[in-house]
Amino acid sequence: MNSDSDGSSSMNPLRAVYSSVSRSDGTGQPHPHGWMPNEKITAMQAIKAHTIDAAYAAFQDQWIGSISPDKLADFVIVDRDVMHMNGDMDDGSVK
Repeated sequence: MNSDSDGSSSMNPLRAVYSSVSRSDGTGQPHPHGWMPNEKITAMQAIKAHTIDAAYAAFQDQWIGSISPDKLADFVIVDRDVMHMNGDMDDGSVK
């Protein structure tokens, strides 16, 4: 996934996942139904894009990107169900 971000907006990956699913910025912008709604992807597709697919693109999928024996692992605990996010996308609490 590519955000094309200039760094001035939040780099919170939860926002990137939400935007991929809703095609919106969390406030209903640029349109209540999302920008180019035909390009929406599922939450599972967005999570995979940020984990195993990103590792694959970096030629690192044998070591990172999924929870599997002998792979390195980083864990993040979030305060919401990322599979069912709504439009209320503050930065939330990430541990």
